[in-house]
Amino acid sequence: MWNSARLASRESPVHNDVVSAIDLPFLLHADDLVFYTHGIDPSKIVDSLSNTLTKLNSWCVKNKLVINKVKTQFMFFHKSQDTKFGIVPDVKLDGKPIQRVFKFRYLGVIVDPILSFKTHFNSVESRISSAIYKLQSVKRYV
Repeated sequence: MWNSARLASRESPVHNDVVSAIDLPFLLHADDLVFYTHGIDPSKIVDSLSNTLTKLNSWCVKNKLVINKVKTQFMFFHKSQDTKFGIVPDVKLDGKPIQRVFKFRYLGVIVDPILSFKTHFNSVESRISSAIYKLQSVKRYV
């Protein structure tokens, strides 16, 4: 399970004490926060994530920060043959569901629920092909 919460500062920077608000493992890079958990019961995973989001939101309010709810998303990682993660309860923030995604870009890498990286490879291949075409079209002028 992967959840991304984007923090937007109003007046004060994100302080190191955000650790006290998050009881799950997490990655913090600039204003992007990703926390994650694991388990076999989707309902328990969703409850854990929703509870952590609630605690994080309380910390943000206290520190005059806001969670960008439009950019906050979650994803379940699972084996390709695992069907129990097809339909799952909503992860909620302030009683509103968070968007579930099936591909996610983090630090330039596109990940998908089964970690196949096919979407990422296709994206890189497309950009490389485009760059090669542009180089070939200008080489006659160089």
